[in-house]
Amino acid sequence: MDPYTAPESIPSPSSEKKNTAAQQALRNPATILLILAILSLFALPVTALGQLMKKTAENQTFLDSALEKTEKQDAKKSEAFRKGEQFGEFVGKVLAFTLWAISLPIQLIGFWRMRQGRSYGLSLAAAILACIPCFSSCCGIMLPFAIWSLAVMSRPEVKASFT
Repeated sequence: MDPYTAPESIPSPSSEKKNTAAQQALRNPATILLILAILSLFALPVTALGQLMKKTAENQTFLDSALEKTEKQDAKKSEAFRKGEQFGEFVGKVLAFTLWAISLPIQLIGFWRMRQGRSYGLSLAAAILACIPCFSSCCGIMLPFAIWSLAVMSRPEVKASFT
């Protein structure tokens, strides 16, 4: 060891306390968002199964009411309208579930990293995704906590504390 070289920089206790305080301010919303994202993970298959069961019940109800119709022209119009409506509903649900399934791992990892005080960009992306209604099943519940985490993350000392 050379006694004439400059020592490595040692963080001062005040800067270490500042980083800890900044990370502590973000820990509560990150923990709540992480718990809600885990609940959302379990809600995904349940919601998909419920939508499939609902669709089966609607088809049976439509068939019962279609048998009672007397005019062929009205039946053809309503059949074409019903098929178009079903296709649009199917595309919308597939798109929503796909977006939800893609964003959920991003949110889980982002909230975990936010809680640890690492990866500012991923944490910010996860918080923004939690604010968008189609990207989570708990959007009404997640929204205030996501806004809270975004407000805390916008502080310069919190942003500087991320590694």
